[in-house]
Amino acid sequence: MWPHDSLGNITRKELGSYVVDIGYNDLNQVESSTDGLNRFRDFDHTFRGQVSKIDNLYLTYDAADQPRRMHYGGSGGDRMYY
Repeated sequence: MWPHDSLGNITRKELGSYVVDIGYNDLNQVESSTDGLNRFRDFDHTFRGQVSKIDNLYLTYDAADQPRRMHYGGSGGDRMYY
């Protein structure tokens, strides 16, 4: 069983030797994660609570809150996925 915080959020996952620690913000949304190799991931959310950004990966949603577009931002240009 994975450890949970007082709100029931999983705070750590162990998959064999692979470990991920998960942090949450005051709105109970995933805010960050760090894996066993010390790789940090940062999460942002829309006002409706969907994940809008994971590091440099951006996600957009339609009016029905369905994911419509993912793209990487940065100086090298965008790569888009539909």
